[in-house]
Amino acid sequence: MDTHCYVPEMLHTCDVGEFGLTETTSFMGMRSTALLLFFVVVTQLGVYPVHSIRIDTATGAYEDIVVAIHPSVEYDERIIENIKALFSSASTFLHRATRGLVHFGSVTIAVPDTWPPRPGAATTTASLFPTSDVRVAAENPQYGDTPYTLQPRGCGERGEYIHLTPHFLSHLNGSIAEIYGSPEYQLVHEWAHFRYGVFDEYGDPESFRYPSLYCEFGMVRASACSEKIRFTASMDSGEPCRVYKGCRVSSKCKPRFRQKDKDPVTSSIMFMPYLKGVSEFCDSRDKKHNVYAPNKHNYLCDRKSTWEVISANEDFKGLPPADLQKVITVKFTEVQKREGALGRVIFALDVSGSMDDFHRIIHLKEAASHFINVLIPIGLEVGIVTFSTRAHTVAPLTSMKASVREQFVQKVERLSANGRTCIGCALRMALQMFKENKQSTEGSVIILMTDGEENERPYISDVVKELIAAQVVVNTIAFGTSAEQTLENLALRTGGKPFALQDGQSNIAVALESAFLDSTTALLDDHKRPVVVFEQSAKVVEKQEFQIVVDGDLGNETVISVLSKDAVSLKAELLYPDGKPCQDCLDSGPAKKGNYITFKIPGIATPGTWTLVVSHTLSGGEADIHIRATSLASGAAEEPVLVRAFLKKTEVAKAAEAVIYAEVTKGQKVVLHARVTATVIRPTRPYEVEVELFDDGLGADVTANDGIYSGYFTEFHGVGRYSVSARVVSGSDSVIVQGRKASGGLPALQPLAFSPGVANGADEAQGDDFHGIPLDQFVYVDEDIEVAEPDIVSSEKAPEFVRYAEGGSFRLTQDIKTSTIPPGSIQDLKVEDAFVTDNGTHVVLLAWTCPGAHLNSGNASHIELRASTQLVDVMKNYDTAVLITTGGGNITAGAVGSRQQLQFSLPDTLLPGGNKSSAQDFYFAARVWNEHGLYSSVSNVARVTFERPPLLASSYRGGLAWWAILLIVLAVIVSGGIIVGVIVIVRVLKKRKPREDVHSSGNVRRPPHNRW
Repeated sequence: MDTHCYVPEMLHTCDVGEFGLTETTSFMGMRSTALLLFFVVVTQLGVYPVHSIRIDTATGAYEDIVVAIHPSVEYDERIIENIKALFSSASTFLHRATRGLVHFGSVTIAVPDTWPPRPGAATTTASLFPTSDVRVAAENPQYGDTPYTLQPRGCGERGEYIHLTPHFLSHLNGSIAEIYGSPEYQLVHEWAHFRYGVFDEYGDPESFRYPSLYCEFGMVRASACSEKIRFTASMDSGEPCRVYKGCRVSSKCKPRFRQKDKDPVTSSIMFMPYLKGVSEFCDSRDKKHNVYAPNKHNYLCDRKSTWEVISANEDFKGLPPADLQKVITVKFTEVQKREGALGRVIFALDVSGSMDDFHRIIHLKEAASHFINVLIPIGLEVGIVTFSTRAHTVAPLTSMKASVREQFVQKVERLSANGRTCIGCALRMALQMFKENKQSTEGSVIILMTDGEENERPYISDVVKELIAAQVVVNTIAFGTSAEQTLENLALRTGGKPFALQDGQSNIAVALESAFLDSTTALLDDHKRPVVVFEQSAKVVEKQEFQIVVDGDLGNETVISVLSKDAVSLKAELLYPDGKPCQDCLDSGPAKKGNYITFKIPGIATPGTWTLVVSHTLSGGEADIHIRATSLASGAAEEPVLVRAFLKKTEVAKAAEAVIYAEVTKGQKVVLHARVTATVIRPTRPYEVEVELFDDGLGADVTANDGIYSGYFTEFHGVGRYSVSARVVSGSDSVIVQGRKASGGLPALQPLAFSPGVANGADEAQGDDFHGIPLDQFVYVDEDIEVAEPDIVSSEKAPEFVRYAEGGSFRLTQDIKTSTIPPGSIQDLKVEDAFVTDNGTHVVLLAWTCPGAHLNSGNASHIELRASTQLVDVMKNYDTAVLITTGGGNITAGAVGSRQQLQFSLPDTLLPGGNKSSAQDFYFAARVWNEHGLYSSVSNVARVTFERPPLLASSYRGGLAWWAILLIVLAVIVSGGIIVGVIVIVRVLKKRKPREDVHSSGNVRRPPHNRW
């Protein structure tokens, strides 16, 4: 065996005076110092990469930004040219917008292998698209060519990626500039979403939580950073805008924003970046920030301005003094994926003495052997490094093929455990292997598996800068409870993913193989990625059948494996969807060795439900088995449903940080209304617990119906590592939706509605600075907006499917007891109706979704609802607002996740001296309490106004009512005397009292058009 060794230094002199430390010590002393330095580097040197990005704190430049072009994008040289032009101009704009602090420094453009060879481009074997920061791909039907950012996490947290379309880039200086204005504004807008975790300050016309227009003090206002931006509003048809129950403005009401010629508004970039003169982020200084606007940023960021959130970001710590006169340049590098290459992966495996404990070395050999034999993709370049006291090359980088598999398996099966633990040795040796033959290291992957703390130099902290500079990704696998504590940081800093295994969990070899599979295939193109369609552990008594669904987009290289220590006593048979046995499926080759029985379906598997029949010959017992089925896309053009599971944080200190996500997509489409559950393996018994994830925009979920299902994990069981996986099952109401919702994007035609210089329409409502538009310029419709304007989504029924995905792991740094976790807050408190009875009683109907007693788990105790005529009271002085009770008692909370309604009369304390003017606004907010006496943060604010615009006559559905047309005609053709007569008639009509509306409850109410 060709073996190379790296011998670490046993004694080292370290001058670390820069950090106030000078030390000459043995390796144990250096271990503690290096660990300290590792964290100092993270916090003091300002390296906070997302994927590949880092910020140079000496210059304020963002380095190693990756812009990747999807393989399906047709070749167009303008895309490359305009990426460079866009980032160059946007860098200057970002520098000015951040007050001379940061800018773009270097950008790598990753060109797909489907494009012609690029002269001068470095060659890479890995696809950089799946982990790139900016992705050029086909348009999202939700937004057309409008850029957007996938932003599943909360305020101040980084997004997943920025999406640009080929058309946006190729027509950057043509039609795109005409629609969006300066494109660099758009890129900086998206960069703020992606890097700084701020949200849009404009509203969504179809959202009651974040409306574009809202009612206040008898006016309709725009949801914006600044109240000084003028706007007009009208329906698409030119009619006056409609307002529905609860003072909810029609989603078809389009505001048109205009800058003033004198004293134009300069903020905010997160509102309308294409308005002329906008060049700043919204700031609270000089009261520029409208904290009352019901936009997404105000709600998710606790009403802080965007600049407050941005300037508190880690990127802005330790920067040099601002320099607005600095000359900004951006360096561009092109890399192109080698045609047909799948990528390069090196396994760095711990074989120290502790690997003998709990049979870890046996589990490792079993998992690695089966993975290499059955699942590792053909064409992937694979190498193996082992480490204990020193590192050894077990297998150099080799392109995987059928003839090589057995050679690798033999080397793995010869592994034995002995010695100490030198993790840095293995990392450095793997890095050197990647650099051989002068190949690009970017995007190469190291899978590091270890069960212990490093106790030999070099340490992780000695090598991590080299890995970051080489842009090598490190996925870490912590085996057992004593594994190195810095593994999560290593994965985070290199753009990798941490995994964890517990010695006592069932099917350890399967869990280890899952980590191998996720690490080696996550970077592959979608059609080359094995998709897990079945995963189940079972105890078989005599005989049992298992149903495995292979949907129509899959079927290539379908593999079904059965793992059992009783494999020799098992009999397994695979049946086609029509019930006939698959005679050619059972693999009699090397994959049948040991504890595995493997089926490989030849060709393309028939779509449908396959049946696996398992029986055993054990006398009077039961056989423990685990089954996994994987399949590839049936063709390169197919886009199968894929699941990506990931976490909010990899190190958790507070319950709200333990959030699990599962993204369910089909190409650019998203899958809605699926059943998504996460399985969490805890560090102590009982290990396994399930969490349901939702895509409803509540709780941990930031955006509803974006295909990302989210949920809090609250059932902690001691300090340690928690591993996460996700399962997705389609249901009868599951649909595939064209496009996805995200941050930053606007509907394709929306920018035209916000363009300056558009002439006012005859029926446009118009207002002035600060005040908005009077309600009497709108018309009232006595209907719920959801009924009058249902949200129609273009969708298709999802096929029957099942998917599984690994989410990695997080480490709980301090134990969290369930009793100390407060309830989740109400996030969708809204007014469903409000009216005044004949006797002057002001009645309000509120509704909300009930959160849990501990974030999203368990049933809460009661709801504390308060009201005030001053918004500031419910926002900042909640305890001083008027308490609303029912029957003199608390409002009992409904079951977690249920919809709750409450109808009540306003108390006299809110109406001093009798009835108030109908123009008076009332504000409501709520807190949720649990049985432990803990309460949630204050909910969103629901605003109630009893004033309404003129009633829209029932005949008004597409133009003016008949009587309005008649009056107009008469006004033109008759004399002034007749006009006077008409006015008298109209006044008489207005005094006519309509009949009262008596409801089944016996309550007498004013007619519907006199209420919200």
